[in-house]
Amino acid sequence: MVLHVAHRTTPLSQNLGLDYRGAIATGAPAYVEEIIIAAGPTFPPVPLPPALGTYGLYILAAVQEANPHIDFNPALSDEGRRMIAESKKSCFYEVRDAVDGTNLARAFTKPIRDVPGAEQAIRDFMATPVAGYDKPVFLGHGLQDMDVPTPIGLVLNSGMWVRQFVGNPRNNRVEVHWYPTDHRGLTPGK
Repeated sequence: MVLHVAHRTTPLSQNLGLDYRGAIATGAPAYVEEIIIAAGPTFPPVPLPPALGTYGLYILAAVQEANPHIDFNPALSDEGRRMIAESKKSCFYEVRDAVDGTNLARAFTKPIRDVPGAEQAIRDFMATPVAGYDKPVFLGHGLQDMDVPTPIGLVLNSGMWVRQFVGNPRNNRVEVHWYPTDHRGLTPGK
């Protein structure tokens, strides 16, 4: 989330008379869109932890809301339509409790990627930008992070770091730091 906001902040802050100087992101999630695009009647193969299932439903509901021209219904089972409808009106704990132990694969009758326009809509909605940051970005990641596993951090942070020097658009300045901790250990004030 921080990186999505940082990517667009300069013109917004200038319009408000603010002086945006840069961003700090710790344990920044990325490539979540790849998991959502892979969803279907055979994926995920097992029930997810309830919080992850809830997160997936919220993402699908938000993508649907942002793209009313794309008909996701042919890929959703009746149960899937109910789960997404519930996630549009309920708080986290209610949705989490409702999907606890349920395999989200039951929500689908066919892969999400088979819905015309869905894959691009999900990428446009979710993909974390790796280039085009016009102010400095500090990236911190825990080597023991299980919420945003270290390999994801390696790919994202390396991609952003190298785009200081190559590519178009380039990043202003990207500073990457690794810490011997998990996701919660990166929380400011810890």
